[in-house]
Amino acid sequence: MRKITLALVPLFLLLVPSAKAEYISGCTEINSPGYYELLGNITVNNPDITYCIIINASNVVLNGNGYWIESTFYDWASGRGTGIRIVAPPSVSGLPAGNITVKNLNMRGWNTGIYTTSNYVNLMNVLLYNNSLAVYATGTKIKMEKLRVYGNNIGIYVLYGNDVELYDSYVHQQIAGIYVQNSSVVLDKNRIFWNGYGIIFDNSEALVYNNLFAGNDYSDLYYYGDPSKIKLNTSLLYTPNVLGGAYVCGNYWSKFDKCVDSDTNGICENAYTALSPLTDYCPLTYVFTLSSCTRISTSGSYVLDRDIEVPLDKDPQGHYVYSSCFSAVGLDYFYLDCKNHTITGIGRESPSSLLTNLVYAHGVEDIRIKNCVFKDSANAVYASGVGRLEFANNIVYADRQTASLGLAVNCFECNETLVYGNKIYGKNVTDFICLSYLTSRGLVYDNYVQNCYTGLYIGNSYNAFTIFNNYFAKNTYDFKRDGISCNQVWNIPRTSEINIIGGAEKGGNYWDKYTTCINVDGDSFCDDAYVIDACNRDELPLAAAFTYYTGLPAILQPFISPYTLFIALIGGLGVGLDFMSKAGGKVLITVLIAGIMGAIFSSLFPAWVLIIFIVLAGLMLTYVIIKLIGVSW
Repeated sequence: MRKITLALVPLFLLLVPSAKAEYISGCTEINSPGYYELLGNITVNNPDITYCIIINASNVVLNGNGYWIESTFYDWASGRGTGIRIVAPPSVSGLPAGNITVKNLNMRGWNTGIYTTSNYVNLMNVLLYNNSLAVYATGTKIKMEKLRVYGNNIGIYVLYGNDVELYDSYVHQQIAGIYVQNSSVVLDKNRIFWNGYGIIFDNSEALVYNNLFAGNDYSDLYYYGDPSKIKLNTSLLYTPNVLGGAYVCGNYWSKFDKCVDSDTNGICENAYTALSPLTDYCPLTYVFTLSSCTRISTSGSYVLDRDIEVPLDKDPQGHYVYSSCFSAVGLDYFYLDCKNHTITGIGRESPSSLLTNLVYAHGVEDIRIKNCVFKDSANAVYASGVGRLEFANNIVYADRQTASLGLAVNCFECNETLVYGNKIYGKNVTDFICLSYLTSRGLVYDNYVQNCYTGLYIGNSYNAFTIFNNYFAKNTYDFKRDGISCNQVWNIPRTSEINIIGGAEKGGNYWDKYTTCINVDGDSFCDDAYVIDACNRDELPLAAAFTYYTGLPAILQPFISPYTLFIALIGGLGVGLDFMSKAGGKVLITVLIAGIMGAIFSSLFPAWVLIIFIVLAGLMLTYVIIKLIGVSW
């Protein structure tokens, strides 16, 4: 089904640009094409009047100028009393029948507010309040735009309608907001809330997307018959949605409290299936904009639109008032995307007072914080009693800190943590812990953890953390634990992905303290495991493409390798053998050529170094044996 787009200006007005308005001051019948305007409110208190305004012609515009057409007798049971009736007139002067616009009007107190059986009808900016039935529509190419329909028994009833569209309208506080029977409709950008039933479909075809459903008592959407022709989303479109977000796809459902929107683009990554077999595969969610420090009181996705600083207000005792920038307590979820903006705190007021936890969370089921720059915080994030915490692609500085129990993430009694893609730069002073977890399980990967007193602390965890592809450097202690947090997993199986130091494979972590790392075969890993402590080992510590350990100062190590040492050794041996055998330099030249070729070959193909050693050793051994048995050179 395609989205309907109807002309909002009757065709005859395009042909006659200077059409003169005719004015209406009371109930009347319109039998000729033209442009009509209300002069004021029309109030009807005669129960014998069946219709107030009848439009019995094609190519008509009725502009209410914001006035009311109102009935005061409320004779809903009699079936009489329609505010505006639009009938299907015959074709006029070869123009299509219909092409009628009713706009800028308020309707109240009628059995039926607007009743139309014509084709090509536009209802624009109409308020329909306290009627028995607000709109009855049957026909082809009917567009209702910017309606406000509330306080009626039934809001909008579509029967045998074809290509009917309801767009950018409010429908609320009815027994049934919208009833669609034997029709094809498109509903886009509407707010359907506080009804008994939001929408009822009866044997109909529908595309329902970019709408808000909230507070409908019985059901947001109810259907009779085959639901296979009802779709609840389009493909992802980059255009403003009903919530003010940047993308359009499905609908917003207030009853969907398990939305996952990790990229905070306003589109849930999981489907809404409560209306099964109907499914909204890409429902909408709110994305709130933050411009200053505040208390987060509503579950949702939030984005930061600027750099902010924690206020420096102090109480009468001279202590800082703000102990956190964002505080979230008792929420289902809180997602924050800073869009690479900076949050600057106060630092620490005194060693015993934590100022400022830039994000404080307690009793929140799901927290996701990404793309933030945190500066001058006691903790970038302090969380307690949390179900799941994700901390991703952030940068954390300790600029003004002089002491801290935590810097980037301090998670106390968290069920699960996921920390990846962060750059964390501490100040290497006592008790300065960059990542601290008293939690049950988690993943820590792809992070730079530098200049911390303790890079990572894990407590109360029984073998449930996997820590890989991190860069640990210039920390006093890379890792500490309590007694039970033993045997964590410090690597994944060898995986063909670029690692954190530019190697071709991921496995374990890079440790600047692993000064005895040897990587003779030139792959991405040290040849031996790195022993972290008595019960924690990184089985695949990361190494440069070809590393070795000589015990020499670091400045000399690039010039000294196993094969250069071996060449020097066999060169000296060759000189001695050549002198003893009086071979005129033949032995020396042979040995040096073999050694140089081996050096070049092994530098191009480091994994072959051991083979080169074996070949050279074999040559030397063969030569010595030949000399010993007296074979002539």
